[in-house]
Amino acid sequence: MSFLKIWEAPEGAVGRDDFKVSVRIPGESWQPLFVYEAKVDMHNVRQASMVSSDPEAAALMKLQIDTFNRYKQEDTPMPVNFDFNAIVTPAKNKFTALDPDIQNDIVKVILGKGDPIAQWKEIVKGYDAKGVPEAIKEVNEEAAKRGIK
Repeated sequence: MSFLKIWEAPEGAVGRDDFKVSVRIPGESWQPLFVYEAKVDMHNVRQASMVSSDPEAAALMKLQIDTFNRYKQEDTPMPVNFDFNAIVTPAKNKFTALDPDIQNDIVKVILGKGDPIAQWKEIVKGYDAKGVPEAIKEVNEEAAKRGIK
């Protein structure tokens, strides 16, 4: 036997409307919940949204799907021109081997304690020394030859 108990939010609770959460008994209709901020963690008190999903994670799945659909409606995907991936130049081929380094450098800047602008400028100097400007120039020239904009 399944049952669902929804408690009322505490008096004065601050509602959150940046996302929606619904719950249901398996096979029955979804019921929206009032999502509110609550203070959590006795050692590091902070605001959070408290929600619990059903054991089969159906509520979480619905939240993920609804959030994904909202993102599709509200956001514009970055335009991608796959023709650029097909361009092969000597300098670009050298640069392609740096992909893991680029990702690591981004993480270092994000997690670093220094000025991120200064950190990134130093990283870019290193890439300039490795021939990135030449790769960009070669790719742009090849793209122009192919009529890629």
